[in-house]
Amino acid sequence: MGDSGEHSAPKVRRLHKVLPPTGAARIQDVPLKSLEALNGVGSGWKRMVQMILKTGWTSRRWALHDVTLLVVTLALGACSNTVASLHYVAPAPLWTVAAPSIGGVIAQDQRREAPTRLATIMGGYGNPLKTLDTAKPVKDEVADAFLEGLRAREMLAPASQAPLRIELRVRKFDADMIIGRTARIDLTMSLFDQPGAVVYQNSAVDSEPDMKFLETGIFANIADLQALSQTVLNRTVNRMLDDPQFRAALDRYSVR
Repeated sequence: MGDSGEHSAPKVRRLHKVLPPTGAARIQDVPLKSLEALNGVGSGWKRMVQMILKTGWTSRRWALHDVTLLVVTLALGACSNTVASLHYVAPAPLWTVAAPSIGGVIAQDQRREAPTRLATIMGGYGNPLKTLDTAKPVKDEVADAFLEGLRAREMLAPASQAPLRIELRVRKFDADMIIGRTARIDLTMSLFDQPGAVVYQNSAVDSEPDMKFLETGIFANIADLQALSQTVLNRTVNRMLDDPQFRAALDRYSVR
């Protein structure tokens, strides 16, 4: 015996039992699946769609299929997250040193971000659409880039023998996109001797903008923000490690 139509129909949420007297198109039955699709959508958008649905009716321009299309569109635009690592690449040619003198690099995160959050693509209402996290804390990604820069310049010495170490204070390192894309960095590098005295210090502030008018919102690629972040990080490492005053400080402590 076949199921009756009442039992075979998809489960729906009945909003109103009576059509409004204006004769406007009625949103009578809304599949719960469509409502569940809102779970990943920003709260502002979710409230807007729920308000439309709870009225039980719209103008003919906002018939049921129109609202369903809106729900699907918003669900596609729900916030997604990507996890990736940064990889410093040294320029060529490099200015190496006569003898290594730095035993290691540590970093402090003073940013107002989650430890692994690097970049965010924003919607028109300030809602995050896509985010980029690093595989390890951002401060460690920055420290690793400096370590690779030191290694490429032959500045690294065994920690037990090195007279110097580097500490980084990362105040800002992030990227975002609303209309244009921008990556920013703001940090201080301090060079310490073995007793713990600062023998050299320098700060860097840099940014890298980009504009793609046709690639915004859900159409923007989070990889573009990763590339901009890598650009400002590489440039900062190169500028700070190749600074003549930094090189002069190293010469006084080189392990020969």
